[in-house]
Amino acid sequence: MRQVGGAIGVAVLGTVLNAAYRSALPGAVPPPARDGVASGVASSADPGMLHAVQAAFTHGMDASLVVAGAVALAGTVLALVLMPARSPLVPEARVLAESGV
Repeated sequence: MRQVGGAIGVAVLGTVLNAAYRSALPGAVPPPARDGVASGVASSADPGMLHAVQAAFTHGMDASLVVAGAVALAGTVLALVLMPARSPLVPEARVLAESGV
């Protein structure tokens, strides 16, 4: 379950990053910049265009981190609501702790 969740999480966060990156790019960027950040940095000879690519990537990372935080918060709330309450010590361990052994 952990491996499946990790793979799906990477896919979802990568999709959010890519969508936010592409949406934050100005319309005048060269086509290679829309393919990815590395292509955008390599094809940006103009310092203004380089800054636009870097800002778009930062926007994409911000969006993916907000989504990751929301998923983590939802998981915490679900764990607190759905997990059964447990006593901190089983009865045998409580007796041993109280006797000082």
